[in-house]
Amino acid sequence: MVIRAYANDHGISGDDFKLFRAFLKILDDAWLLHVVKRDKPPPESVPPSS
Repeated sequence: MVIRAYANDHGISGDDFKLFRAFLKILDDAWLLHVVKRDKPPPESVPPSS
């Protein structure tokens, strides 16, 4: 709903709106992947086996 309101406020409609929404999804997916990697706990230190 917010994306559509922004698009309407800025004259983005029709095929341009479809592209706009697709680009935002790509950016959102990239951001979510970054956050998962950033927040992933560090691997536990495993002492070398004897």
